[in-house]
Amino acid sequence: MSGSTDVTYIKVANVAAFFVLRVEAMASSRIL
Repeated sequence: MSGSTDVTYIKVANVAAFFVLRVEAMASSRIL
């Protein structure tokens, strides 16, 4: 149970990090 929970948490963290990077890239491009 905990193993699958860890995998799900890692997937969610990866998606969140990817989304944050895209938002930062869009914001920086708008500033430029």
